Amino acid sequence: KSMKLVISLLLFIVFSFSKILIVNSYNEKDQCDMPQLNGFLSIMYKNQYKPEDFDALVFPGGFGVAKNLSTFAFDGPNCKVLPEIEKIIKDTVAAGKPIGALCIAPAMVAKVLQDIEVTIGNDKATAEAIEAMGAKHIVTTHGNVVIDKKYNVVTTPCYMLDATIMDIFEDANAVINAIFELMK
Repeated sequence: KSMKLVISLLLFIVFSFSKILIVNSYNEKDQCDMPQLNGFLSIMYKNQYKPEDFDALVFPGGFGVAKNLSTFAFDGPNCKVLPEIEKIIKDTVAAGKPIGALCIAPAMVAKVLQDIEVTIGNDKATAEAIEAMGAKHIVTTHGNVVIDKKYNVVTTPCYMLDATIMDIFEDANAVINAIFELMK
């Protein structure tokens, strides 16, 4: 339920100011009851995503990223990323648009881009998996972001650290603010 709140907060922040695609990690089996996200899913899975239609791309994270959008939860550094997700990440980078990745989502983005700096906080095993995929992990805490200027990717740990809902709000807000700076 708290991830739904984070997504709702992101939707409010983002849609108040700009056109940012927030990628939901629920699949049909998860029975997502957030109708505002269903349109995003259909855009993604019908290969209708065009980076020029958006200002940025955001992956809020959550276990769905590690098990639905990728196989990171099961395969660690040997994971696979859904081809549709890999394509939208690469297309967004090629268009020079910023990407935000929260919670476990930086691991998925690291798998796709490899030569990138990201953070998931301070979880040693996950950080080692990220580095095994060819990325560089930076240890951070709540309120901190890592900005990879080569790819315009902003990452923060969120629930990869012990967290209150206010910590999550602070992390999400920091990512969105960094994305707005990159969009200038």
